[in-house]
Amino acid sequence: MPKQPERLFPFASRARILVVGRENLARLRKTLHFVLITNDISDNSRREIHSDYAGIPIVQRYSSEQLAGFFGFRNCKVIGFRKSDLAVSILRELKNSSPE
Repeated sequence: MPKQPERLFPFASRARILVVGRENLARLRKTLHFVLITNDISDNSRREIHSDYAGIPIVQRYSSEQLAGFFGFRNCKVIGFRKSDLAVSILRELKNSSPE
């Protein structure tokens, strides 16, 4: 049974590897390991993210309410994870775990 990636989210918050906000994501693009987008993001925004961050893995999972519960960011639909061993582990577990 694959491990659930949510168990690592508190560590990501504490390690300060999260990047929130479109401006911050654009500014720190070269430091990103992957981008997490929500299931309730608009199709237009999803297309923009995919074109703006081509070459960076993009994972679509969770709702914006779930992200608020995990990280405390309200109305957030896009979160970047900076390059780190923790981000590698989270991405691996997101890819190996089944979506809800």
